Amino acid sequence: MWRDDAYLLDMFIGVQRVLEFRAALTWEQFRQSGLHQHAIAMRHRIAHDYFRLDLLRVREIAVHDVPALISAIEPHVPPEHP
Repeated sequence: MWRDDAYLLDMFIGVQRVLEFRAALTWEQFRQSGLHQHAIAMRHRIAHDYFRLDLLRVREIAVHDVPALISAIEPHVPPEHP
């Protein structure tokens, strides 16, 4: 069970970082920033499919899906100090 908690906490921290990376970025800034694209993009997709990466979809995920994911998993994240 502790591995599930650790995995959930790792996911939660990761998606919070996505929000930090994309904060206050316009589409044009994101499109021109390789740093932000790689920070936000899903590792598997980048590692295995470089030439078909849809930057617009990556940004949509960061803007819309990640906040929803945080809302869904946050209630299940164990407290840092029980």
